[in-house]
Amino acid sequence: MKRIRGILVFFAVFFAAALSGVSPASASLDREGEWEGEIGVGVIFLEDESGPAVSGRFRYWFTDNFGFGPSFQMGFTDTTNQYLIRGLFRVGAEVVEGRSPLEVYAEAGAGVIILDVEGQDTESALDIPFGGGFNWAISRNFGIFGGALVNVTNLEDEEFIPEFYGGVRVRFR
Repeated sequence: MKRIRGILVFFAVFFAAALSGVSPASASLDREGEWEGEIGVGVIFLEDESGPAVSGRFRYWFTDNFGFGPSFQMGFTDTTNQYLIRGLFRVGAEVVEGRSPLEVYAEAGAGVIILDVEGQDTESALDIPFGGGFNWAISRNFGIFGGALVNVTNLEDEEFIPEFYGGVRVRFR
């Protein structure tokens, strides 16, 4: 319970810091050469159980629509702790322009998944995630995102691990 409370406090502080720079008139996806971060919550689905997950992502934008960065995730079920460390490429397209642009994106990458199952040895394996989602820019430096990924692994019992997520995005200058 302390771990979940600590994660929620971190999320609240991150959210409050992000809101400090909100200015709706300045929303833009003009981000070439900039870093941004995302923190989110979601759900993971293992073979016979599911549970909550928290994630953090950082991304460097090479162009306004193409970026890459590391992603970290922790998921928890009754008997399993899941950890993902991966690099994700993201390609997006702005579908609604204006003061609050909406972007849809596809992303894919590679990394490692670690499953710590109660009463068993810890397993690690190659992870190839792919999926997509949306990013709604409320301001230039703050947005809301959501999406889904399918993690393809070489684990014996968990070849496909779907995840759904959502959270806040903050651009760093």
